[in-house]
Amino acid sequence: MVGSIVITPRLIHEYSEYGEGNFNAVREIASLGDGSWRVEVQVGIDSIPADDTGIEVEAYLLELQQERLSWEPYKAAEERTSSYFRCGDVRTDLYKVE
Repeated sequence: MVGSIVITPRLIHEYSEYGEGNFNAVREIASLGDGSWRVEVQVGIDSIPADDTGIEVEAYLLELQQERLSWEPYKAAEERTSSYFRCGDVRTDLYKVE
């Protein structure tokens, strides 16, 4: 599947090319070493989770190794199957903005 991941200080948004995805509201981040972090999030499917919904906090592993970014549930890190290419800002000359 083709998709993207957008990372901001308080939100990690994963989405597919057809627009559906997860909104991961960041609750806590812990550095695990060079290019590796444990990120605790509340996950909203197709919407940002509200602070008062009682959604369980889940742990994910965020890694940047050799120009590859990976994001997966923390407990499944040993079974990594995919990673993202590290990219820069969206090029406005490639997208028509109305």
